[in-house]
Amino acid sequence: EEHLLQAGFDVSRPTCWVLEGLTYYLRDDYAVSSIFQTMRRMSAEGSSLIVSISSKRGVKRAKKSKNKLMQTWKWGTDEPIKFLSSSEGGEWECTSDDVVMLGEERANYGRFPQQGDQNHHHGNAEHGNGHRSEISYVSARC
Repeated sequence: EEHLLQAGFDVSRPTCWVLEGLTYYLRDDYAVSSIFQTMRRMSAEGSSLIVSISSKRGVKRAKKSKNKLMQTWKWGTDEPIKFLSSSEGGEWECTSDDVVMLGEERANYGRFPQQGDQNHHHGNAEHGNGHRSEISYVSARC
C-alpha cells in the first residue's frame, strides 16, 4: 500500500484491479485476504476488480499435474462470491452473474471447442479434452 501511494497512486480515483493468474500461487488465506482487503481499502467508489480464482479441487488437481508451475498452486476457494463479499475478501460486491467458469460460452472467446450446454455457472464448463475447468473469473465492484 505504501509503495503505491509513494508512486502517486490516487485513492480518490476509481481503479480497475486485475488479478488474472495470480491468486492460486499465493501461500494461504492470510496472504490472499491481505491483498483483497488492501485493494478494497485503496479503492474509490466506482472501482472494479477482475480476478481468476481456482477451486480447491483445481488446486489439488494442479499439484498432481505434470506442469511444474501448476504444481506450485496453493490457494483456492469453492465459494468465490462468499469469499469476496466477506470481510476477509474485502467486502467486494458481486453476484452469481459476475462469475463465469473458464471455457463457458460467456468466457470462451474461441479458445475451447464448445461441447453441449455450457451455460451453467460454477463448474460445468469442459475443455476440449473433457476436463472440467476449475478456474472462475469474477468481476466485482465497490
